Amino acid sequence: MATAIEVVERLEPGMLFSIEDVMVNTFVYKRNRHASSAAQSKIAMQVGRVQQAQEELVRLLNHYGAKVVLQPPQRGNWAKNKRLFEQATGWTGRSNDDTRSAAFFGWLAL
Repeated sequence: MATAIEVVERLEPGMLFSIEDVMVNTFVYKRNRHASSAAQSKIAMQVGRVQQAQEELVRLLNHYGAKVVLQPPQRGNWAKNKRLFEQATGWTGRSNDDTRSAAFFGWLAL
């Protein structure tokens, strides 16, 4: 399996990437609030890791001349709504929350 860098190195300059901007999530969702500060700290660390991964991916894409569009998190994302995803895209094959979410943010950029 190729690394992210190996894949990005083969891209055409100026290629468009539409990415959910997780950096705007600066709060703890109500569902993630726990009585234990240790549990809440663990969630905060995981969120921080996701935000850092976004930062590094954007840097990598920019370095190789890709165009990056950061999309704010959206209600109505197709991740949890397979029927709406299939209706909008025509794709009825296998999909999961992550692939439907990725398709949604690509669709927003179009």
